[in-house]
Amino acid sequence: MGILTFFIFNLYVYGVFPLEMRNVDTTVVAIITDYLCEELSAYGSVLGRDIVKDALYELKGCLTDTCLLRFSEKYDVKNIVLLYIDRLGEKYIVRIKVFNSDKKKFVFNQKDVADKESDLDILMQRFAEAIYEGKPVEEVITTETITALESEKEPRKRITRKYFSGRVGTLFPTSGFYDDQNTTRPKNLTRFILGFHYEVKKTAIGAEWTFFSRGSGFEFPLRFFTSNEDYTSYLEIAPGYYLMPDVYKDWNEKIAGGNGPSIGLGVGYAIFHTYDVQFIVNLRYLLILNNGPDSGIEFTFGLLFGKG
Repeated sequence: MGILTFFIFNLYVYGVFPLEMRNVDTTVVAIITDYLCEELSAYGSVLGRDIVKDALYELKGCLTDTCLLRFSEKYDVKNIVLLYIDRLGEKYIVRIKVFNSDKKKFVFNQKDVADKESDLDILMQRFAEAIYEGKPVEEVITTETITALESEKEPRKRITRKYFSGRVGTLFPTSGFYDDQNTTRPKNLTRFILGFHYEVKKTAIGAEWTFFSRGSGFEFPLRFFTSNEDYTSYLEIAPGYYLMPDVYKDWNEKIAGGNGPSIGLGVGYAIFHTYDVQFIVNLRYLLILNNGPDSGIEFTFGLLFGKG
């Protein structure tokens, strides 16, 4: 019956056998084996742990193609997955060989490195994919690829974030912003900005209250970050509305000031962007569509405090 089962189909698609371990704790070996079994189970049935434990000693005694074929027939398993693990310092060197009973030969023989113990689950996931798809291991499980693939998912530190912000800076007028007593334009205007920001992936929307000696305003900045790294630049567009006193000439002609909508266009840079406390630098052009209109170049910097 066993021979008939072997020729028609194998009861198990994979059997994972931790064959050789050097400088690795037995508990870690069991965890790694379980990781790999769990990942392979997505692609087919996996030989049970009890059977593996009983068969492991027999397997170690003979690893020729003939022995492996006989072993595969005895335990009704199509792919015998041999697991080798070495540890050097914090690094785990993992090598996996796969013997396929249909082809009667090894069809997979690759190795890669996990820089630390916490990376082993990701490494086993990539190994399982490589075994199933028959890919060269370097295409799916190098350290660089692991980092790249993980960065394509929702970043663990940046799924959503809410921030309160405080900034200070100066605005250099290019038109309007006259003194309320005469037509003298100040060289710069100190600005203070308080705000709230909500961030998702590479986009953030906010609400800010800005005030200075010539008035105050409300802005709603929308930021587009160029990356999810700790240090990243961003583009910003900030529509808003300003409340400012009117400025008149001697004959009561309005020349500047007044309430009106605004638009800000700028760029910025965020430091420690993936942390709860960020430092940002912002440079933009501000245009207020009032009696002036008032416009200027604004430079501000400050902190964002948030919780992921």
